[in-house]
Amino acid sequence: MEREYLIVEEVADKCRAPVVSVRRWLQQGLIPSIKVGRRRLVRADDLTRFMEASSPRGSEASR
Repeated sequence: MEREYLIVEEVADKCRAPVVSVRRWLQQGLIPSIKVGRRRLVRADDLTRFMEASSPRGSEASR
């Protein structure tokens, strides 16, 4: 099974958010990431979980 990793710019694109916001979320630990060299990488699964948890529908579905 191959894991898909996304760079910060790809995360921002998928979230429709500024890159600065994504970097802040990563620093705050809201989205798990790993650092490889100078880059931060986010697993696609972790991004999906973050997006589901932060969407209004995601929080209603977990009630």
